[in-house]
Amino acid sequence: MGNQGSSDLESDEGAAIMSKSTIAKLRVMTKFTHDHRLRVDERTELYSALAELRESRRRLSEDLAAEKAERTASRSMRGLGRIDVCSEKPSWEAYVNDKFCALCEKPARRSEGFPCRVCPRLFHRLCLSKCGACRDADLQAAHESALTNAGWSCYNCANLSLLLTEEELSVLIDEFEVFDTNKDEHISWKEFLAHVDESKIMRRDDHKRTLSEERDMRLDFKMADQDNDDTLDWWEFLNHQAKIILATRPKEELVKLLTEKEIIKCRTLFKTMDTDNDEILTVLEARQAVRKWCQRFEHGLDADKVSEMANHIDIHAEIRAQMLVDVDNCQKESISWSDFLAAQALYIICTRPNIRASTIEAVIQGARMDE
Repeated sequence: MGNQGSSDLESDEGAAIMSKSTIAKLRVMTKFTHDHRLRVDERTELYSALAELRESRRRLSEDLAAEKAERTASRSMRGLGRIDVCSEKPSWEAYVNDKFCALCEKPARRSEGFPCRVCPRLFHRLCLSKCGACRDADLQAAHESALTNAGWSCYNCANLSLLLTEEELSVLIDEFEVFDTNKDEHISWKEFLAHVDESKIMRRDDHKRTLSEERDMRLDFKMADQDNDDTLDWWEFLNHQAKIILATRPKEELVKLLTEKEIIKCRTLFKTMDTDNDEILTVLEARQAVRKWCQRFEHGLDADKVSEMANHIDIHAEIRAQMLVDVDNCQKESISWSDFLAAQALYIICTRPNIRASTIEAVIQGARMDE
């Protein structure tokens, strides 16, 4: 009996020990399972976030395509689809806008709202603030420049993606994901530069980037940075890359993208320089026009300062005149109106996105520091 009692006690103790060991193992297994589930859940959430990002990009692409179609239809209704590039309309026609707000369709005077410098549309200040379609940077640019000589582009005209095809837009959506390596929906300068370097490696381009080339790239990046936060969001990246795509198109095709306002302004500039009205701009005429424009800044300066500036003005006038006339670097001494418009079309379109004065000041200050 005694031995049996002792054996039963040992058995109970062994069972207790086994029970503790089993419980410990179960706890470890439970913790492992819990951690594993956490990792699975995190991975699932990541995949879900990526799927939502792709879906949002897809919807964005559809929205942009719909907006492009709407704008094309609007231009056709306004008679902007077919423009006479030889129009003799006076220069003030380039500043005539609709009499009704494009959003609320109620009467609006130019002094009461924000007129677009590219299309005829006019916006009540309050309507533009509440519509939700205008980005903050464009809205701030409207308050700063809409009623100045610089002018302001509405949120449609400032969006160069409306000039791209669906295929081109799709490529840019994919490119943005590649550039944005940390997936924060912004492209930093380091990310931008790293992608450029990676592309050079893939092309097996052994050319080493010079300091001058990197400085030019940096200035280009900062000019694209509309809100001056040293990163490119989706819209800033889109406009930056759209310019590169548009630069590959034939000049004649770019002319067809110009609005009537843009053509009238360009025509006015040409006629101002074409002093003999023969529809041909010579290097001499362009040089005289540039020199005359520069001399406007001499007022109020003393004679020594004017004399010091004279040589710089002559050099600047010579360079600018040659750029205006000999756009293809073929040693040309003159250019016709139609060729002049074709040569300027890309530059005109690329200036549509609004650039705030603070951004330009930051770019100039950065360039001075680099020097």
